[in-house]
Amino acid sequence: MSSRAEVERAALELSATERLEVAAALFESVEQDAEQPPLPEWQRNVLDERIAEDDAGCDPDEPWEDAKRQILANL
Repeated sequence: MSSRAEVERAALELSATERLEVAAALFESVEQDAEQPPLPEWQRNVLDERIAEDDAGCDPDEPWEDAKRQILANL
């Protein structure tokens, strides 16, 4: 069995495309893992704040041109 360090060294010898493919496969395997670690409390709070801010400023029925004008005015 290879150690983590050996696997890492071998992975770093791959081309950039191959490393991205390996990274994607690793991320997919973590997503499929039923025992994902919970988010830290501070991170959950930040996400909740951002969701609330988005909900407060979002009008799903606003025409695109109006929304675009408002976005550009805030730049």
